[in-house]
Amino acid sequence: MEWRPIWWATTWPPCPPAGADHSNEDVAEARREIDAALPTLADAADHALLTQLPPGHAGLFGCTDPD
Repeated sequence: MEWRPIWWATTWPPCPPAGADHSNEDVAEARREIDAALPTLADAADHALLTQLPPGHAGLFGCTDPD
């Protein structure tokens, strides 16, 4: 069995072949989708970081301690 990263099986829709032509509308749509997802990812990363800090250290990042 060939080794593949975990995201290999979960990527949907499949990535187009390298060098595939993309219209400006495709690029704009992809950019909008990424821009919509980034704040959620940033919040999750912040929460993950803050939960690893000792109590009282969240203030160093301008945040309050997570619950």
